[in-house]
Amino acid sequence: MLYTVRLFISVALWVAVVLLTASNCFSAGTPAGTSIANQAHATYRANNGEPMPPVSSNVVSVIVQQLAAINITPPTATRTTQVNSSIDFPSTITNSGNGTDVILLAASTSLGFQTGIYRDANGNGVLDPGEISAGTISQTTSLAADSSMKAIIRVTVPNNITLNGQTDLLGFVGTSAFESTTKDTASYTTIISSASISFTKNVSNTLARGGDRVTYTLAYANPGSADATNVSVTDVLDNHLRYVTSSSVPPPISVTGQTIVWNLGTVAAGSNGAITFNVDVVNNAPPGTEIHNIAQMQYNDGPNVINLASTETNFITVQSGGIVSVDFSPNRTGSGEPGDTIDYAMTATNNGLLPEAFTLSASSNQNLPWVYYYDANGNGRIDSAEATTSATGMLASGGQYNVVARAILPVVPADGTIDVASFRAASTTNAGNVATATGTTTLRIPVMTLSKLADAPDPKPGRVIRYQITYANVGGGRAVQFAVTDAVPVNTSYMLQSVVHNGTPKTDEADGDEVTVSNNVVAVDVGSVSAGSSGVIEFRVRIN
Repeated sequence: MLYTVRLFISVALWVAVVLLTASNCFSAGTPAGTSIANQAHATYRANNGEPMPPVSSNVVSVIVQQLAAINITPPTATRTTQVNSSIDFPSTITNSGNGTDVILLAASTSLGFQTGIYRDANGNGVLDPGEISAGTISQTTSLAADSSMKAIIRVTVPNNITLNGQTDLLGFVGTSAFESTTKDTASYTTIISSASISFTKNVSNTLARGGDRVTYTLAYANPGSADATNVSVTDVLDNHLRYVTSSSVPPPISVTGQTIVWNLGTVAAGSNGAITFNVDVVNNAPPGTEIHNIAQMQYNDGPNVINLASTETNFITVQSGGIVSVDFSPNRTGSGEPGDTIDYAMTATNNGLLPEAFTLSASSNQNLPWVYYYDANGNGRIDSAEATTSATGMLASGGQYNVVARAILPVVPADGTIDVASFRAASTTNAGNVATATGTTTLRIPVMTLSKLADAPDPKPGRVIRYQITYANVGGGRAVQFAVTDAVPVNTSYMLQSVVHNGTPKTDEADGDEVTVSNNVVAVDVGSVSAGSSGVIEFRVRIN
């Protein structure tokens, strides 16, 4: 009899698979030196169903090797300082590998500034005296896997005034001592700010006579990016002038003879102001004398002392003596944006005993195109039928002539620029019979800023970069038709439908929203941006 034996073997295998990954942002996983052991087992039966003894394979082992990975945080930071100062950037260096490593540290700046890397021993983000005395470092301590060390990179900006307004980029690099090709880099930006003051002087009446009282205005503005500190102003008056006690706003800190001194303290970046005070022209000032008056300002721009003379916008030419019988008032103040119309209502009054005619003129330190309109009904407004004028015609004793001075405001270089206008009524028969009114107008303009950051925590092919553009109107006027464009960088691909404006997702197509993406250009038609408003635009690209 022939027997055929068939064995049915049921084999159960368990296979352990370990996937090791490396990244500069996350832990590399299984610790180096770990042994991964694996053995297969099988069971089976004979043809008649009888269980047979189980069998096992040999044991195989894999020893996990060390993989280096580094993570420096924050990846970017921006700070502002002035010349002859230092700026500190706190940073955390993490060994994201799977074994103990020492991270070699290096720092350099685009403008060649001196740098020093210090250990932040107490981790408070501040470079303390004891940490400075401990000296600079060039590497971390020995870091176990997933452990960190805190450091502070100090950048020293030299005392070089030509650096004002420049931007320096610090590259902070960490390199694995175990695997020198493994690095991580943080980019830290230093903006070097400066103060820049403009300083002008204006007199309210350029055709004053002996005995007249006039008003001087010292206008100043700091359109720079840093505060001006220890600001003082000194004005030495011409000998034909006498200061009127307690007439100054703000009050001076001293008045000695012809010298007046003010202490303005700090003039903040983007701010402006003015000093006004009255003087009397001495009675015996000879007609035809020109009285020029220049004030001096001193301030600190960081550690540097700056001396500045005022710009003279006009001056006094002393007129022949005589009784001033005309009055032109009141003084006016206002403010507006480019394109706004400013109207100042005033009245010329003949307080003399005899009829007299007067010419009307205007001048201003910003050269605004002031035009007079005859206010026939005296309502202080320009009505449709009221025409321009430049003279009162003959006014009887006590007679009045109502006018409205109008100007359309232009764009000026700096927000908050102050225009001081002198409105003048002068007799056609008596050169000394002149009166002025002052119009002080603050001109507001939009000042838009634009900043951009790239969020690329793992800048490798196939990874995503998130771009964030922040715009802001830091001026006092409204910006219109504000539009932002940003070309998609080479070596990247735009991620469709990724634009977000002020937290709201937008479409790429030219449809009802303000965003279009075409030919690798992201365009955002923001439109109107009010003073003090800001917004954020975001989009994403993928590294090719």
